[in-house]
Amino acid sequence: QQQQQQQHETANDNNAIDYAKTHLNMCAILSTLGKHSEALENANNAIQILKQNMQCNKSSSPPSSLETVDDLSIPLSLEGTKQVPPANGKNDLIRTVQEETNIANKGIEFFETLAISYYNVGVEYEHLGCFKKSFNVLLEGIEIAQFLDSDHQVTKSLKDSYQAIGQKLAFTQVEERS
Repeated sequence: QQQQQQQHETANDNNAIDYAKTHLNMCAILSTLGKHSEALENANNAIQILKQNMQCNKSSSPPSSLETVDDLSIPLSLEGTKQVPPANGKNDLIRTVQEETNIANKGIEFFETLAISYYNVGVEYEHLGCFKKSFNVLLEGIEIAQFLDSDHQVTKSLKDSYQAIGQKLAFTQVEERS
């Protein structure tokens, strides 16, 4: 029964990530067409799908492995989130390592997709001239990206955009005072 629950959770994770990516693809298309409000809506939908998935899986994770970042419950580590039976021989060891690797890769894909979603929301706010909102959302994205490598392309893109928006905000504040 525990194995069936794990398979169901994995299927839900895959569906949530796939649905979120579909919204991100729509966001990219709409943004390219200059429909930034509609693009923003799709990027926000991606975040909501992933947040809901995280909340659904929250009950299956041990409470000690969770920390709150705003209204998101984010596992600090993937260790302990899934129970894999102990290895009893070479084949079991290989299966255990493969399952643990799959769980880790799925966690990385989840955080990549969530960070990309925040990046897209930030960029769409920038296109709409809402620099302060863009700045704040990109900061949230950077917080999510802490679960990726510091040299991960998504992390770099978030930080670069955050700095650029920060400069625009500073510039617009100087202009307003003049």
